Amino acid sequence: MEDIIIEKTSKTPTVNFNFEENYLEISGVSIPEDAESFYEPLMQWVMDYIENKKGEKTKFILRLIYFNTSTADYLVNMLKSLKQLKDGYEEEEDNELSQQAQDSLDKAALASEQHFLELKKEEEDHHKNGQDKYKEENEDEEDEDEFENDEIEIDHPLQVEWHYEEEDEDMRETGTHFESIIDLPFSFKAVNEIE
Repeated sequence: MEDIIIEKTSKTPTVNFNFEENYLEISGVSIPEDAESFYEPLMQWVMDYIENKKGEKTKFILRLIYFNTSTADYLVNMLKSLKQLKDGYEEEEDNELSQQAQDSLDKAALASEQHFLELKKEEEDHHKNGQDKYKEENEDEEDEDEFENDEIEIDHPLQVEWHYEEEDEDMRETGTHFESIIDLPFSFKAVNEIE
């Protein structure tokens, strides 16, 4: 299988799917105008990967700044499919999300889209006022540590890392929505900036 390497654009994320290294990464912004044409080849690659890598430890890293609802649907389907790496895992018969899971997914995507609008407004204010948009950060952010669980040991070959910017609590919460939908513990990592 050939690796998939896609450079980011203003509307699509960087993609690095490495077959030999058992490493998958999606990073940046994902608001493609045609989500199907962007994500369907990735989904097909994932399905082929699963056929070849059953039982092998696989790392999937998500470093997202914001994304739209159609992206959220593809990411959930991708993650749920990758759970089949574990022998004995059976996919749901109808392959449809429960209403509760769909509501949670919609909430996560909405939070991401709202965050996108807030970022755009911050950028506009920054340019208008000539001020550093990070100047007013709270100095007591030590509470973030209580969310960290980056050394989770789970009995599943799929290891999911959800990276989010330190000040972006909405994206951190979005990760917990995904974690509950996928029903597999994520490792959460706060970073200074996602490019």
